Amino acid sequence: MVVRRRLNRTDKDCEVAGTVFFRSKEDNYKKGSRKFFKLAASVHSKTSSKIPPEVGRTSLATSEEQPPPDISSQVPASVGETTHKLLDASISSAKTTITSNISETSTPTLEASFPGGRTIIVQAFTCQGLPSSSIEIMVASISKATMKQYTCGLKRWWLYCQKLNLDLYDANVNTILSFLTEEFNKGASYATLNTLRSSLAFIIPTNLALDTKIKRFFRGVQMLRPSAPKYDYTWDPGEVLTFLENCDSANISFTLLSKKLATLLALATAHRVQTLSLIDIRNIHKIPDGTAIQIKIPDRIKTSRKNGMQPLLSLPFLTDRPEICVATTLEIYLTRTSSRRPKNCHKLFITLKRPHTEVTSQTLSRWIKQTLTQSGINTEIFSAHSTRHASTSAACRNGLNLDEIRRTAGWSKNSDTFAKYYNRPLHSQNSLFHALF
Repeated sequence: MVVRRRLNRTDKDCEVAGTVFFRSKEDNYKKGSRKFFKLAASVHSKTSSKIPPEVGRTSLATSEEQPPPDISSQVPASVGETTHKLLDASISSAKTTITSNISETSTPTLEASFPGGRTIIVQAFTCQGLPSSSIEIMVASISKATMKQYTCGLKRWWLYCQKLNLDLYDANVNTILSFLTEEFNKGASYATLNTLRSSLAFIIPTNLALDTKIKRFFRGVQMLRPSAPKYDYTWDPGEVLTFLENCDSANISFTLLSKKLATLLALATAHRVQTLSLIDIRNIHKIPDGTAIQIKIPDRIKTSRKNGMQPLLSLPFLTDRPEICVATTLEIYLTRTSSRRPKNCHKLFITLKRPHTEVTSQTLSRWIKQTLTQSGINTEIFSAHSTRHASTSAACRNGLNLDEIRRTAGWSKNSDTFAKYYNRPLHSQNSLFHALF
């Protein structure tokens, strides 16, 4: 009992200290007082990462009734000042870790218990008495992007019902109006509220789209918070083409070549970045006479519809301006990537660094936006999607038939989307103010 004699400690004191810092006090008696405090000097690094099992079981079981033992007052006076500080720091670290463990075992929040949008829709169909074999087919009609939007709306509705203790699947029009009004007061726009209404229509039997009260509410929202198009004007594609014409496709870096091809394809086809990210090299073919390259897009895209034709991108060769020829740039890109592309990667665009996997639509958007910035376009106003506005508006100004613009961009024959949202004038400095002053 070397430690107890030399330091005048009782069996109880040694037991408390050994419980907190060591696994067996009997072993420490045999090692002597020097070894005891040598181990105590290293206790800070041990307890900061892991608490002994004895403390974890005792403290967690009696977290509310019995706090962790405070033995800072039981440290002997003969212990050096440095060791004393280490022991105090270790005790504080142990208390902090125990508190965090207790908080992690507390009751989960309502938000963490949200079952998910797909689960709620399936349960709603089940409550309506639909056959279980048909529910999965019906849910498959919702695209991933739409499901993501509806999940956000259903989550808000779920939290609202939990707060007021309402039935999630059976609500009258007045309850829905109260929910929409609360979201409106939080700053939700007309489009956001309309998405909420659409998501609720999936799980509530009431026909919300035809209800006169719901219609009147949305008319009021349109008056109080009118929606406006994203752009009032557009930029000139000629500025970007001039910049890209000075970039020799055969000699520029692979990074700049990738960005150049993505931007040229966005301008030449007027399609969304989503479509460009789905291009498969196995669907790229040169027509028999060698004057153009055609690209088929069999995958489902945003504009895909029943009995509608999938996009067919046609890229003719430009002999008079080869530096901005999309077909030529595409062939150079395919040659440069043949040695970099993994065997199982068939998408056209690959990442700039190894292992050169296929890129996402977000990466393509970033490449296009960087190219617009280098070309002098104000990307604080215009995003990568603005290439769709710029190219179609330029084609219309140059006299291209509207039917051809709709067909190329993927709009239906009678669609007024181009006229409403995409046909924009150039931002000109020749205004009345400049003419007068």
